[in-house]
Amino acid sequence: MVGIPGKSKGCHTCRRRKIKLIIVLQCDLEEPNCNRCRQSGRECEGYKRGAVFLNRTAQGLEKRKRLEEAQPRQDTSPITVSPQSDVKSHSTTPIIEDTNPDWKTGGSTYPVQPVVVHVNTQSVMKKKLQGVFLETYLPANPNDGTALYREWLCEVVNLNNPGKLLEYSLHALCITRAGRLDNNQALVFQGSAAYGFALRELQKALLSPRLATKDETLAACYLLSMYELFETTSQSITGHDNHLLGVERLVAFRGPKQHETQLGSALFKNICYSSMVKCIQYRKKSLLKDMIDQIEWRQRDMILFSKGHTLGALLQDLDLYAASGPANINIFGLSQLLGRLLALDVELQIWYRQLLEESPSSLYWPTMSEEEEEDSGAISFATLEIAHLMLDYWALRLILSVTIATLCAQIPLPDYPAKNGSQSPADSTQSDRDEVPVQHGDVVSFIQQAKAEHSGHRQLELAINIMESLPFCMDTENGISSSQKCLFGARVAMYLLERYPPARFSTYQALYNGLSSNKGLGFAKSVGSTLQRWEKQV
Repeated sequence: MVGIPGKSKGCHTCRRRKIKLIIVLQCDLEEPNCNRCRQSGRECEGYKRGAVFLNRTAQGLEKRKRLEEAQPRQDTSPITVSPQSDVKSHSTTPIIEDTNPDWKTGGSTYPVQPVVVHVNTQSVMKKKLQGVFLETYLPANPNDGTALYREWLCEVVNLNNPGKLLEYSLHALCITRAGRLDNNQALVFQGSAAYGFALRELQKALLSPRLATKDETLAACYLLSMYELFETTSQSITGHDNHLLGVERLVAFRGPKQHETQLGSALFKNICYSSMVKCIQYRKKSLLKDMIDQIEWRQRDMILFSKGHTLGALLQDLDLYAASGPANINIFGLSQLLGRLLALDVELQIWYRQLLEESPSSLYWPTMSEEEEEDSGAISFATLEIAHLMLDYWALRLILSVTIATLCAQIPLPDYPAKNGSQSPADSTQSDRDEVPVQHGDVVSFIQQAKAEHSGHRQLELAINIMESLPFCMDTENGISSSQKCLFGARVAMYLLERYPPARFSTYQALYNGLSSNKGLGFAKSVGSTLQRWEKQV
């Protein structure tokens, strides 16, 4: 049978003519051109055969075309480049003459050895698919955000010798996303196969002391976590979380000094952000918090991310205190936790004031409607980077405000007068009294003031600011990465708005659903379903 290894061996031309391998009429398998094609004056197409990919449909595998595996001879021929011209031809002549007078002496022409360029079509196709992924994932303007993704992705793509692990990981993500965009199931299957190869190479790298600490290994791990996020086969993000946990352990194993290279630094920043979202989502102290606290950060985004890691640790301490039992819970212990939450809120406000001072212009402003020339409710920003910083800032303050308000509502106030210098209950210890905040007077007034400052009105304002920022960040020109980075703030805002729906709630709900339906971020629903409640009962 034609096309099956071990059967028809003739050249592609003889096979097309259905020349059988019999004594009289046969393809003699001569290289590079068979005698039968030469005698009949036909062009011999050669013998090289390539792989054939069959699309799987609902009805089963599609039927392959006859001679589909035949590869044209020009795909495998070297390209010769003449020294005096940039024009490339498929000539296989070993030596060509240069007609440039500068190369002639005494009227004689000296033959010049041509430059032979071998074209790897598979490598070219990989680069093309990487370009398709980057064009859709990153913002169109290279000077715009989000630098959080652009820095390390561009570094990875431009590496000269990435190694098998990184090459498979990048290929798995890029080819699968390209297949999804083009609705090409064959590309998706190829990406899935590359993912399997990448996991095998990752296992080898992690067992090697030399490879485990390389930037390329860390980049491959993070690429595989992104693959799991986009290509999850279930309705949960457990696979991504497991990959991210492995990435965090690898970062902690490498230590701070291993992240001082350009690629290592860019990766560390991106991983810190993902780890921050995860530790807040699950109310657990991040594996990277101790390392982050050791570094004196100067970048405004990393300062904000470090405060997010502090918030995750605070939420864990709050849960641990609540689980200690009613006998161990008292007003002074709760007041101490409340003081730590309020101190973090003050630090966030200081960060925002410093951002205002550093900015040469306004950070954001309301968007005017073109038709009615009035405030449309949406928010525009000076840059995309500022937009994402503000979304994260508002989200962190919203989580803090909800947590503070819930804690204040559950602290049992004593029945003694709330005045400065009042005595604490007799059953309290000296250490408890020392931990009670004194900047607001006694415990009662401290709690009452915190409750007043973190009212539902403030929380609603923060949530609306986040949702009104989405149209700017989700613009097509800003790429999928911009929409992906909106997900944390959008989910935090929607949690509050679902409980206290404002007039434009249907608009906000459509914006959030658009992250999944229009931007291809199918995991948006999964993130929403796993995001735990911040106002847990104490």
